[in-house]
Amino acid sequence: MRAKAGFTLIELLVVMTIIIILSGTALATFLNYQQKRQVQDDASSVAERLRTVQIKATAVEIPAGCTTVTNYVVTFDATSLAVAATCPGVGSVAIPELALTLGASVFQSSPFTVTFDSRTVSASPRTINICGNSILYQVVVNEAANVGRPVSGGSC
Repeated sequence: MRAKAGFTLIELLVVMTIIIILSGTALATFLNYQQKRQVQDDASSVAERLRTVQIKATAVEIPAGCTTVTNYVVTFDATSLAVAATCPGVGSVAIPELALTLGASVFQSSPFTVTFDSRTVSASPRTINICGNSILYQVVVNEAANVGRPVSGGSC
């Protein structure tokens, strides 16, 4: 008697099980990467926005409604940052086009502020912790008003 060609049910089940396990692993890896990337994008946006404020402060850019400016203050709340210029005789002038809302992260230890002084080209030093999906990124602002690039700080 001649054997029939083809696969047995057991062989098909084993192959299907292997395919499902590999697909599940690939999906978990992709989702983990996607979550990390969202937090990294938020941290990069924060660093970029702080560099913009730093440039405006060191160039002594005068916002609308002011005749002079002494400093720029960045205020951090749970998921957003706002920027205002301090103008002598006028007070604090909000700059809404520099505001930023995080998409997938939060600022740890908020609320807090970072001040970029236009007169002395300095800043209030601060390490800004951005946390999302248990992933921590840090952006450092030093006394010389330099803004560092986002660095992975482990988990939060």
